[in-house]
Amino acid sequence: MLDERGFHGLCFDSAEGYEAVCVSTIHGRPSIQLRSNDGNSPQERITLGVNESGVATVEIRDAAGKTHVRLEVGKDGHTRIEGVSPPLTSQEP
Repeated sequence: MLDERGFHGLCFDSAEGYEAVCVSTIHGRPSIQLRSNDGNSPQERITLGVNESGVATVEIRDAAGKTHVRLEVGKDGHTRIEGVSPPLTSQEP
């Protein structure tokens, strides 16, 4: 799939007709999205990617699409974890 918005990707549809797995680049940045139809409509449940700043991210969401866990590693190796209690000691300044 190619389009003028900078999205180049390959998506696999589910039997229900929504894009369940997409491997793509968005404006040259790699991304993998996993969607599930566990709620009222298909939602991204897991996303892996690298943003414009070079930060690698993993996001895990509930069936409504709300992020509960986010893991990030910057180009400099700085890590950040959200949604884990208690916070890990490696996150402390």
